[in-house]
Amino acid sequence: DPNGGITLVNKTATDATVRADVGVVTGGRGSVAYAVLASWDDGDPRDRVLADMRDLGLAIREAVI
Repeated sequence: DPNGGITLVNKTATDATVRADVGVVTGGRGSVAYAVLASWDDGDPRDRVLADMRDLGLAIREAVI
């Protein structure tokens, strides 16, 4: 299995000052439903936001494998 036994069903959204991802991840140890939303007024913290979202994704992955 190229996905390591993990199934992801999600929806992402992007706007100038918003990043969002919601979904369900299922693996051998169970499932996790999640919603991650980030918004800001000034500047462009995109790299930091995406890095933080990646960290959350890794934590979810560890919870289900």
